[in-house]
Amino acid sequence: MNKFKSLTKLIAPAILACCLCATASAEIYPGAVTQALERTDINSAWPFTTICIGEDVNLRSQPNTNCDVITMLQKGDIFYVNKVIPGNQYTWMEGITATGDRGYVVSKYLDPGQNAALRRERFRAAIQSSLLYDVQKFATVVNLPVGRNIETLKEEKFHYASHVMRVGNSEFHGEMDGGQFHVIGVIVKDSSYKFAGLQVGDTITTEDLKAIDKDMQTINWYTGIDNWTGQTEIHWYRHEAVDGSERPVENIGIITENGRIKEIRWSHIVID
Repeated sequence: MNKFKSLTKLIAPAILACCLCATASAEIYPGAVTQALERTDINSAWPFTTICIGEDVNLRSQPNTNCDVITMLQKGDIFYVNKVIPGNQYTWMEGITATGDRGYVVSKYLDPGQNAALRRERFRAAIQSSLLYDVQKFATVVNLPVGRNIETLKEEKFHYASHVMRVGNSEFHGEMDGGQFHVIGVIVKDSSYKFAGLQVGDTITTEDLKAIDKDMQTINWYTGIDNWTGQTEIHWYRHEAVDGSERPVENIGIITENGRIKEIRWSHIVID
């Protein structure tokens, strides 16, 4: 019996992946997405990646057709699903687009992403859907006001980020170009924002950070830390090939104080 249970645990993700579509190249199967989101071996805050299979698909403010259209998805657009909502006429998927718009999409216009049910892809979705560089969209999510002024910094916290705009206690660092503010890095200091299930103020141990590091490595983000004892500022880097060599292009950081998360940071790394 124990052997059977162990075998079931191993093959369940593969079976789930096969069941996500009712048929090949057809709409997503909502029941399987619900099952994926309810898996106890994966953080429930990690969303599920889907791909839009229609053109001009409405992202709505509520799970019905009698509400505002926030934006429209096009074929191939990514939509990260957090919840499945059954309805009388349609089944709705609640989630966030790759550009940070949040709302509801009818399930028949979505298809599961490649290997979407696997732990590493759920974690990748959690990270990618959390990297929100748009100031106004961030402000909407945390229900906090955008600062009225763009301030010039005396000392840059991110390379080439000479200005800062505030949302509550959080900071958007960037550069001014032709009167436009371009975000380079974000420092989250408000507990109202969730980053891959984490929030400022959460208790976090060295073992927790090691577990996060293990998941980060599966999606090719690395710290270079060998000794985790006493680490209070942890940064992960994603590399890409630039001018014939591997260079860091993105950064994610967690800053702790007295065993709690003090700040969560992420940024583009501007290549000189």
